[in-house]
Amino acid sequence: MTDEVIRFGGYVTELAGADPTAEPARRTITGLALPWDAIGRTSAGAVTVARGAVQLPTDLSRVKLLHDHRPAGKPVGYLSTVTDSDAGLVLGFQLGTGPDADAALAAAAEHITDGLSVELVAVQRSGDGRTITAATLEAVALVAVPAFSDARVSAVHAQATTAKETAMPESVTVPNPAEVAAATAAPAAPVVQLPAQPAPAAPPAQPAPA
Repeated sequence: MTDEVIRFGGYVTELAGADPTAEPARRTITGLALPWDAIGRTSAGAVTVARGAVQLPTDLSRVKLLHDHRPAGKPVGYLSTVTDSDAGLVLGFQLGTGPDADAALAAAAEHITDGLSVELVAVQRSGDGRTITAATLEAVALVAVPAFSDARVSAVHAQATTAKETAMPESVTVPNPAEVAAATAAPAAPVVQLPAQPAPAAPPAQPAPA
């Protein structure tokens, strides 16, 4: 047994609630996190994990979903379901409702960070060091490139609780009604200015009689 943390995994296979307006109960991510007996490019080199080697806490919510590995990775959800399939360990996570969880859902749905990478502690290995025979799952991270090529998110499901609002333009200019009336009124008749006419000349004065 060692104190090392081994990180490797697969891809998200199912998402629900990628729409930020989705009900909290529908904001989930599911995926094949750890294929059995497959060679993974891990932080401890090329190793495989035997089926049944990984131990889980009784309270599954203690296993957190991170958006990228620690220390930079932010917690965005917790483990809610576990399926020990023939292909490997399939894990389901309940995501929170904050902006970090929104970003994680969107990135997984858009196939940007749709990989799953497990973090194992209390690791025990075979004599040649190539197989993990016992370990405890501590966290799982959403990553861009997982250790196992088949460990991925499988689908995205969203169930909105409210209708989306139609986006409005940032600003709308409303014309002044008076300007509109002036612009649409019939054009006024042109004003013709006539030159001033001279006043008529006074008749010549008549001479007085003798």
